[in-house]
Amino acid sequence: MLDIATGDTRSKMKLAPRVGAPVTGAVVSGAGLPRMLIISEGRRHLAGVDLEAGEVLWRYAARRAGVLRLKRAGRLLIVSSGEQALTAIDVVGGNVVWRHCDRLRFGQAATVADDSLFALAGAVAGVGDARLCHLDLWSGAPASASP
Repeated sequence: MLDIATGDTRSKMKLAPRVGAPVTGAVVSGAGLPRMLIISEGRRHLAGVDLEAGEVLWRYAARRAGVLRLKRAGRLLIVSSGEQALTAIDVVGGNVVWRHCDRLRFGQAATVADDSLFALAGAVAGVGDARLCHLDLWSGAPASASP
């Protein structure tokens, strides 16, 4: 990592190369959160990097290789990677908070509105069955329908 003001090297770390797929990442900062970079590493891994210390704090491995799509909401990072599951990770510790499974694959980034999460399962490249999943953002449980 380089200091933008001076160009000096602040720290170095080793990450696995992301060969054959786009690099995915997100900068995390906010009240009560450390300044972090969440970045894809290799073909199915994410690394949580502390930007102040310049070190990898945690790593997450998806079950299969694919394009990792991220959506952050507070301390949660919602990961979809073409698996039949959405996974919510705590950005500070890298722990899995919840996982929601479906018979169809989640290949698109989720969307957050208030305390709800919406994710499209299926319909790869607009072809095939699709389902819009409405989940509670904090628990991953299917949201109850309003009367």
